[in-house]
Amino acid sequence: MEYGTATIRDYRIVHQKSSRKVARLKGCSFVKRDKLMKIEIDLPENLYNDAKAYVKNCYFSDDISEWVKGIIHIELSAKCRPGYEIDKTTTCKTRNLLKADIGAALFGSGWNDKTIYQEQFLCIDIDNFNSFNDKYSMGEGHKALADIAKALQKIYSEKNVYRFNGDEFVVIAKNCEVKIPETNYDIKLKYSIVNIEMQRNGRRSRYLENEIMYFLDKGILESTFEGTQLSNFNLM
Repeated sequence: MEYGTATIRDYRIVHQKSSRKVARLKGCSFVKRDKLMKIEIDLPENLYNDAKAYVKNCYFSDDISEWVKGIIHIELSAKCRPGYEIDKTTTCKTRNLLKADIGAALFGSGWNDKTIYQEQFLCIDIDNFNSFNDKYSMGEGHKALADIAKALQKIYSEKNVYRFNGDEFVVIAKNCEVKIPETNYDIKLKYSIVNIEMQRNGRRSRYLENEIMYFLDKGILESTFEGTQLSNFNLM
């Protein structure tokens, strides 16, 4: 089966504690207390059974953040594969393509390229995004993600902005003035600046590529409202 042809459908979960609390997943539509939150997820076949198991085992309570987190993970797992280099919600390139772009830049002009690779990355995390989804619905969350992405693309150009994970963005920002966009939503953005300097080595490019991705994950985790500076200098 080709990517994107399988979908979650016809599953229902009912919270037993109260007749007022009913959660239903049918055709990828969530219903909770008469509020409709809709998300469309197309999955490759190898993720379909995992998605079904997740739905069947999910315990749906007042806090939907864990549910949302799981669904976002399933969604991005499907999209961050060959053929899904562009995220449909934000129109940004995905984490999968960021890693590929970093790998190509690290390889440079070939196996014998020993020049220095230098880059600055801006790592942006939406603070308490799960709480925002709980309060306003996932539809509003998607709108917020799309608007933040557009603002970043306007500042740094589309080719340099990536949706890193569910509520996270990474921007290639070398030789750029760091600007954090303002939003009209009830959310705040945390960020960090990660500076990378490495000596290219074609035979170790995969290792160096993974090391950069590790530092970008670290940049997301250590981001603050005032901004955090991280550096990795790996000169062989």
